[in-house]
Amino acid sequence: MLPTLVQFVIFLAFVNRHYIDTSVVGGVFDQEFELWTNIFFNEVNEQVYKIATSSLLEAELENAPTHVRDFLDQIPESNRIVINYKLHFGKLFLEKNEDQWPSTDCYQ
Repeated sequence: MLPTLVQFVIFLAFVNRHYIDTSVVGGVFDQEFELWTNIFFNEVNEQVYKIATSSLLEAELENAPTHVRDFLDQIPESNRIVINYKLHFGKLFLEKNEDQWPSTDCYQ
């Protein structure tokens, strides 16, 4: 069965969004990975991609050197999607943010 037009449009809305973790941020400052990581972040700044970060990433970066922590602040907010998690009874739950993500089955 072929996807409907609506499903295809929703798919395209997610194609250019990439979740990044601490290793991607750290790659900017690592000689082994800096070339490709900087190419990626240049494309983020040119709005080719949007990055998805999370409250978990921010917590992991709290103990990182200042220049690593501050790196994400250089990315325009229009190019970032922040995914928030809540700790509830020892389990992490995704907070749905309607402003940043279209409504799809991923929240059910």
